[in-house]
Amino acid sequence: MKEISYKRKLLKELKQYKDEVGFDNEQNYSKLYNLCVDCDNEYGEPYLTDHIRESDLVDDDDVKYLMEKIGNDIDRMRCFIGDTTSDTVYRLDGYGNLDNVARCDFLDLADELIDMLKENIKSLQESEL
Repeated sequence: MKEISYKRKLLKELKQYKDEVGFDNEQNYSKLYNLCVDCDNEYGEPYLTDHIRESDLVDDDDVKYLMEKIGNDIDRMRCFIGDTTSDTVYRLDGYGNLDNVARCDFLDLADELIDMLKENIKSLQESEL
């Protein structure tokens, strides 16, 4: 089936992505998202880009939105920003505050996407039987 072969190819690309994750967080995020978007547009399930968007990673636009929600509460703003350094991609900690993203965050997210894709391929194979 064409869908299975496409998703197997994406699986290989995600594994290769893990070997190539560098220290440019914007590039890491963009590359991971772009790998998954075509699959989602073509086949839908398992909606990998939705999982990326629902992960703890946030980009500048997300941060601006969150800061607008905080408003003029300076103490909350200080807590939200914490001791992060300037970047284009961050992650939210367990309290919903910003934290700098690390290389391992991208590797963990890629592992989650790989697991989702494996489960989806297995399900497609079983439905063919």
